[in-house]
Amino acid sequence: MQADVLFDATPLDRDHAARGIGAAVRGMAEGLAGLPDEQRPAFLIAGDGENAPLTPERYSVRWPHFRVRRLPDPWPMATIERHVRGLRPSLFHSTQAQLLPTGMPSVVTLYDLIPAAYPKLFLAGAGRRAEASAYRRWMKRLPDARLLLCISQETAADAVRLAGADPARVRVVPLAAPPAPLPAGEVPDDPYILMSG
Repeated sequence: MQADVLFDATPLDRDHAARGIGAAVRGMAEGLAGLPDEQRPAFLIAGDGENAPLTPERYSVRWPHFRVRRLPDPWPMATIERHVRGLRPSLFHSTQAQLLPTGMPSVVTLYDLIPAAYPKLFLAGAGRRAEASAYRRWMKRLPDARLLLCISQETAADAVRLAGADPARVRVVPLAAPPAPLPAGEVPDDPYILMSG
């Protein structure tokens, strides 16, 4: 089965689902899920995808919990990337450094390149060789993406400077804020105390 566009929603059902990349992916997924059927991408989900929006077109992958400290999880490269290539999407939207398959057009949401900007702090030392190698492999793939969606101007500049991305393929797309909550009621006319926290 071929998906037109496949959006990586797997971070929603993994360790960092509640904050960071997971929170950013949740916002993107909720926005994409609200699109009309003909515009909505298929979602790649981990396991049963209980935290991903319910959409008609979802493809599930098994993403095991790899608990070896400072070693990159080999599972995405060995198995999940092969599964994604088997789906033959016309475009893959990567939302994390752990999953950027080769051999297909891709769009990458890029949050930061801090490990590349400060390698002595994040990638140096004998205990981080495997992690540094996996990060370099991902960095080498970034210039091949059709589009890099960077969340800030600083990240966009780093994509060009550190990853060698073509500036014509780099766009700054800040993360969106959730809709403002509706007021709880009318503001009283009489003096009142506003308490927060």
